[in-house]
Amino acid sequence: MEGTDTYSSEPEPPSPSTASSACALVPFSFRNPFHDALQDATRWFPIAGKRIRIDQAWQGDGRGGTALGFGASVYDAAIALSLYLAAHRDLVKGNRVVELGCGPGLVGVVAAHLEPKSVVITDGDPASVELTQRNIKANDISGGVCTAEEYLWGDLEHRLVPKANGADI
Repeated sequence: MEGTDTYSSEPEPPSPSTASSACALVPFSFRNPFHDALQDATRWFPIAGKRIRIDQAWQGDGRGGTALGFGASVYDAAIALSLYLAAHRDLVKGNRVVELGCGPGLVGVVAAHLEPKSVVITDGDPASVELTQRNIKANDISGGVCTAEEYLWGDLEHRLVPKANGADI
């Protein structure tokens, strides 16, 4: 995955059988070593038979990072975990899922498409939770199966703790 973003809405280049041998067609592509997909406003992920839309909120901090922190963008680990869950649907199907540290919510949104009993997506950053709520809506997840809530790891007094303790995954 490094160096390219295979999860985008760019069309595939034409196959050699459709291109004329008398011309060279080089389609424009953002997929190059200088493109940083973490800064894209929206990314698309073909996972679990769905086309998952995830909006990102990269806001440069002037030092090469983001003002929102790690929760602004989808990182490779979230893509890998999402693909793993999609390949092992039995881990999620019919179970109660809690995600800690969701960022923009890719893993939780994917889990919500795998027939869980419920999904609670959490992050300690209110801006990440708001972004995740937008991504839940953008992916037409309805019926209250999936919610995003603010939760800072280790806060044992938080109202979410009993719900998290009852999680299956």
